[in-house]
Amino acid sequence: METRQVNHPFDESRHDHYSQRMSKGGVPEELREREKELACIYHLSRVLTSLQPQDEAAVIVARAVRQALTKPESASVRVRLGDTETVDRDDDGMERIHSDAGTAHCIPVTTPAGQIGELCVSYPDLWAPPILDHERELLRAVAALLADNSERRRVVEELRAVAAAESRKTVALEEVLTQLEELRRRNMADMRDTLDSEVLPLVVQLEEVLRDDREKAILNRLRDVLLRLGHDDFARREAHRRTMRASLSPREYEIARMISSGIPTKQIAETLHLAPGTVERHRHSIRRKLGISNHRINLATFLRNDREI
Repeated sequence: METRQVNHPFDESRHDHYSQRMSKGGVPEELREREKELACIYHLSRVLTSLQPQDEAAVIVARAVRQALTKPESASVRVRLGDTETVDRDDDGMERIHSDAGTAHCIPVTTPAGQIGELCVSYPDLWAPPILDHERELLRAVAALLADNSERRRVVEELRAVAAAESRKTVALEEVLTQLEELRRRNMADMRDTLDSEVLPLVVQLEEVLRDDREKAILNRLRDVLLRLGHDDFARREAHRRTMRASLSPREYEIARMISSGIPTKQIAETLHLAPGTVERHRHSIRRKLGISNHRINLATFLRNDREI
């Protein structure tokens, strides 16, 4: 990963003295520093997994990184993510993260889409130590966590946007279906009103003037159809009617409709120009296909109660 480092000259004798002083602690001092860094990584991995807001995450990262450095009291840490930038340092009146003295070290925060920010550490004090190798590794690890957090946040935001769009589509579809159902109810109501006020009165008038039994039978069938059209569950019955029509022959279906209207066998035979025995055979076939095995069940009553044909 590309890094950017600005080194300023400082007294080498002081640096050697500092290195010797650091080595006096031996392994325990080194272990304490590694523990701080591991604790920092563990803490930030948990924080950044929670997809906190970017500005809050930047503040937490800057503070955690500074506390994990060898000399946190002398360090200043800056985190920049897009338009968000935060600085964590001791309250010593420093105005800038990079001064004219000391060392500044920056690690870019890079996602597959490109660089989105950077993580910088500086020691503005001339007497402060340089950036150590293990601190550079810490910065690289934290920058990787920031990049991963940013990428996951982007994916989550995209998924939320897609979910919101799908939700809006669902709501719109539900509204359309509601409107269609309301339109269907209004149309059914209008049709019933028209049947009651205009069509059925005409049927009654025809019934009064017709004398031929065959004509009356046809009129009864017409009235039955009109009454069914005005019923709320017409669509359901129409689907059932199509199923029944598929199971019966055309002649059987015609006879079944006449039976459901209460027309006797003799009148059916006269209307269809069939022999009464032929009509009876059709009646038996209709009972068999409709599953009416109990002969005590009257076919006409069954068809009228079912009202599905």
